[in-house]
Amino acid sequence: MPCSGDCNVGQISAKAVVEAIQRRPDQIGFVCALGLPLRIPGIVKKAHENYNRHVAVNGCSVACA
Repeated sequence: MPCSGDCNVGQISAKAVVEAIQRRPDQIGFVCALGLPLRIPGIVKKAHENYNRHVAVNGCSVACA
């Protein structure tokens, strides 16, 4: 779950996650980080059904991810 914030490091962290997914598409994916705490049903379902481990990637010192 990458930060995609409006600062340059947020954009860099999002690009790093996308690159990781491209390298290992059968092992890595991502869901909307905001959808989990908001309990958006489709996002929560995808996270539970498709992934058994979750990693949040922060893009800056705000650490919202």
